[in-house]
Amino acid sequence: MHRGERGLYRDIIITLLCFLLFGCSGVPVRKESEIPRAGPVARVPIPVPSDTLSQPNSKVHASEPAESLIGNIRKKRASENKLEGKHSKNLWHRIGNGIEFADIDHRLVDAKIKWYQQHRSHLNRVAERADPFLHLIVEEIDEQDMPLDLALLPIVESAYQPLAYSRRHAAGLWQFIPSTGTRFRLEQNKWYDGRRDVLASTQAALDYLKNLHDQFDGDWLLALAAYNCGEAHVAKAIEHNRNAGRATDFWSLDLPRETRYYVPNLLALSSIVQKPAEYDLRLKPISNKPVLTQVKASKRLDLRQAAQLAGLSEKQLKAYNPGFKNWVSGPNGPHIILVPRPKASGLAEKLARLSLPRAEPSQNRQSDQIRHRVRRGETLAHIAHRYGTSVLMLKRLNRLSGDMIPVGLPLRLPGLKQSGDEEPAQGRKRFHIVQKGETLWRIAERYDTSVDQICAWNKLSPVRPLSPYRELVILAKNAEPAEALPFFKTGGENAVHSVYQQFRYRVKKGDSLWSIAHRFGVSLAELCQWNRLSERYRIQPGQNLMIYLEPASV
Repeated sequence: MHRGERGLYRDIIITLLCFLLFGCSGVPVRKESEIPRAGPVARVPIPVPSDTLSQPNSKVHASEPAESLIGNIRKKRASENKLEGKHSKNLWHRIGNGIEFADIDHRLVDAKIKWYQQHRSHLNRVAERADPFLHLIVEEIDEQDMPLDLALLPIVESAYQPLAYSRRHAAGLWQFIPSTGTRFRLEQNKWYDGRRDVLASTQAALDYLKNLHDQFDGDWLLALAAYNCGEAHVAKAIEHNRNAGRATDFWSLDLPRETRYYVPNLLALSSIVQKPAEYDLRLKPISNKPVLTQVKASKRLDLRQAAQLAGLSEKQLKAYNPGFKNWVSGPNGPHIILVPRPKASGLAEKLARLSLPRAEPSQNRQSDQIRHRVRRGETLAHIAHRYGTSVLMLKRLNRLSGDMIPVGLPLRLPGLKQSGDEEPAQGRKRFHIVQKGETLWRIAERYDTSVDQICAWNKLSPVRPLSPYRELVILAKNAEPAEALPFFKTGGENAVHSVYQQFRYRVKKGDSLWSIAHRFGVSLAELCQWNRLSERYRIQPGQNLMIYLEPASV
């Protein structure tokens, strides 16, 4: 039972006793002669709460009016605290006032609090990453009248890193796997991944948590467990305990090891944020003011141009909008970006004045193909730099022999292959060895290219299955090296704090699986598991292997 709940029950019972005593004192005193002598006076004992109310494992069976009164008082207190928190200067204080999961006694919660006390710098790094986004998330939670503890869930899920990616292919602050992202209307395509979009993924995560809360009869701990391991798993564990005559609360269920540590982790954070001084911790202050706001465009956005118009660096704009995978928004949107509030109105006006056909969809095919209409004074080098490509690429795509380009010419830019195109997009040549179970779609996604391109490079049919261990030619621009993305190990008490970086290693002549594992300080079994290889598999020079390393900076 919550420590707060014990005090609440005690206050209610004392209040009821006071009412009873005051009521008795108001009864007029009869003279002794007026007292009837018909028989002995029956003494009715006043119900006094037993000591079991102070026991954490006791169950109090209150009447319906008392339960209703408790619920109303709790809601009133939470509402008053939230209202008070809105006026705090520090966003952590605001969250602390809206906390509902604190003060839960359990050894796993205590162990996690101790972990944070021993790793104080971790919360400081989290606060730095969360700074631009935390107010936005708190506002969304407040608007839906949900516990502000949920603003701490991305600390458990991703350490507030929007580009976090797991072995289970979960992505973003809230770690949505592709299927769950699709279920909650998060778009995932070549241009954009809604799971990495901070605002879109937050709205989807709150919708999911609200569904789980309703499904498990208002029990937030069960809802959080289901968010981690799936509602079917939790429902099955509840049914198993019910059939065995056991309790069905979170602490009594047989759940995966990761989930058993996952919920206490959030409960520990709730206690720390509510009373940091009690645990000798200091949270890096974050202003309780909005940092970012949305700017909408009516057409496709050139993010580099938007950064220039807003007076931001390209790196800054990309950090605020991690959902975009390319520098141009997709044909079907979204055409919305987050920018610092002081920059928003000016950028919106400039975008409204701009007819952004500098990056407009091709008219002869409904596809992701982009064209740029050459303007006076522009050169191939200027256009290539603007769209993140090369002069050679532009020449190949547009079959140009020289550097001179006429004004008004619609230049094709790197995108999906049009019908009739003979030449594939140029890039650094490398080879990919097909593993068992791999598909063209999965390989195309890995190298950020299309199935059509891979088929063109290797003269394959898109409908025929791939043969394992076949060597494929890849000419994609980002074939090597891979972008280093944060990676989170699963399982174990400190699972959520094992932050890893994902790298690709190009096999050299004389390398073996054992020598590569020894070089990077990982086990042979881990290396084989990451790359779906057997320990006897003979690697070839030029082959790429995925390796996960723990950076010293994390």
